[in-house]
Amino acid sequence: EELVSHYQATGVEYAFYPRQGVGHGGWDIPVEGRDLDEISFEFVVETQGLSVL
Repeated sequence: EELVSHYQATGVEYAFYPRQGVGHGGWDIPVEGRDLDEISFEFVVETQGLSVL
């Protein structure tokens, strides 16, 4: 997809979960049984090497 190629060109880490019919506001729709806010939090923690107590 065009969006993926743009992210790949930057070299930054990203996660992409395409959702059909939800536009940009699909936060309340589970991805693989998990909330997107939970997935996003874990992504930030992992990619930034953070420790959560």
